Amino acid sequence: MLRPQFMVCMRDGQWKIQHDGKQYGPFTTDREAIIAAIEAAQRAGCAGHEPRVLVEAPLSKSLHTEWTYGDPNPHDWETYRAGAQNARSRLRTGRAS
Repeated sequence: MLRPQFMVCMRDGQWKIQHDGKQYGPFTTDREAIIAAIEAAQRAGCAGHEPRVLVEAPLSKSLHTEWTYGDPNPHDWETYRAGAQNARSRLRTGRAS
């Protein structure tokens, strides 16, 4: 089974999502990027994959797993989801930066 990765990272002073060799964004905050990445990962999970969302620490560049398919959504899901509508549409339409 495929394990796609959606990596949230700071590039050129902007939060972006890297996935499958492309960058999506920019996003206003890391949280907005994480929520958009989780939504994209959920769609991949519904297609039979086991995706996960990784976040890169801006200073150390170390990665940590923020979310894995099958985990519950973050407790602040609805709050950030409402503010991330525009960002999610960029991912859905495939507009890479």
